[in-house]
Amino acid sequence: MVDFTAPVFYLGMDFYQGLPGFWLFPNYYLIAYRAHPVIKELPFANRIFALADKLKVPIPRDSGHLLAHPLVQDFILKQARGSNIFLSFFKPNRKVEIIAQRKSWHLIGNSHSLAKKLENKIQLWRSLRRYAQVPFLPGQVIRLGNGQYNSLVKRFGECFVLQLGYGWAGRSTFQVCSQQKFERLQQKFPKQWAKVSSFLSGWTLTNNNVVTKEGEILISPLARQITGQKEFCPGLTMATCGRIWPDKIDKKIAQRAREITQFIGRWLFRQRFAGFFGIDFLLAPDGQLFFQELNPRLTASAAFMAFEELRQKKLPLLLYHYASFLPWQPRQTWQSVVLEGGEVTVRVARTKHVQKVLPSGAYSFDHHYLGANFFPSSQRITFVGAYSGEEIRPGGELFRFSSLGRVGRWQGRHFQLALAQQHFYHWIRQFYEKT
Repeated sequence: MVDFTAPVFYLGMDFYQGLPGFWLFPNYYLIAYRAHPVIKELPFANRIFALADKLKVPIPRDSGHLLAHPLVQDFILKQARGSNIFLSFFKPNRKVEIIAQRKSWHLIGNSHSLAKKLENKIQLWRSLRRYAQVPFLPGQVIRLGNGQYNSLVKRFGECFVLQLGYGWAGRSTFQVCSQQKFERLQQKFPKQWAKVSSFLSGWTLTNNNVVTKEGEILISPLARQITGQKEFCPGLTMATCGRIWPDKIDKKIAQRAREITQFIGRWLFRQRFAGFFGIDFLLAPDGQLFFQELNPRLTASAAFMAFEELRQKKLPLLLYHYASFLPWQPRQTWQSVVLEGGEVTVRVARTKHVQKVLPSGAYSFDHHYLGANFFPSSQRITFVGAYSGEEIRPGGELFRFSSLGRVGRWQGRHFQLALAQQHFYHWIRQFYEKT
């Protein structure tokens, strides 16, 4: 725990993403939309505020509406006791900014306008393609309603990738291998711009990084993404279904990824960006590495990685994200950890109303609940699931689970879970299908 004593409040829909902060700051609070039963088991449950359980009428589920509610603001002021208030969040939100400005609260994160500019895949491609240090696949930008399928096939081949400007977890990225699929997308998004590029059956690699307030770029080891697996993400051929570390990545490729990350990190610093960011790369079958996507914010794996760094008694990369916006500086240089393990994310193909749930936390491999422990281990599985009454829309997360050690292996393009994780997955899946 660090010596920064001002109150820090994390705003988020997913309570798990906000948990690591309790091990970082002595005066830390988590504001979530809805309470999971497991929260009552945590030693700092009195510092977690869940809004939805106190409402008769639900509000839109985003951090802006969360912060705007009078009950949330009363909680913040009561806990702060007149101190300066610092607000953290998963993703920048304009409404959060407006409220914070009015109340002179400090934000731990970049502005919404900067993040939106950087997260737009089309705008980013136009900004970065001029630099030889950032290798893109050949591509072009089209207005979908005016696109000509035959001309795209002629340039990019029978299968190509189409990306809209914004999206989450691969849900705005489409593999197009037929005129029928292309025309369906045209009808659905006729006025939207899209980036079209060649399709390569390679591997998606990803890392987590931080731009410090001084402009230093901290770079984590690469992981391999679990992408488009029917078992975990049905009907979502380009969706992210988790990630595993490490993946026997060639040292030259890892070094090339570091060089690209370093260049992009310095470019981000020039845009006045600071803090956490993730990069996705495409590793082609011939060994070429291409820049694929930038996530200028906290990533889905930030909490898992922070818990593992804490378990190894190291200062988490996440802490250096906080330090990029706080009037406080870590006394130690960040040290990358050796990480072996993975997270698997299960998404829904159709809207699902969750009625019955299993408690989030640690489970033995033979499915016994071990309590509210979210630190990774090779001896157990960490599970985070949806809450009772939640409506999950197509592509949304139903649950995730993680562990250390060998989580699974690749058989061609298919990711096969290790035996213990496979048994756990099917047990959880059957439970949710029954409900």
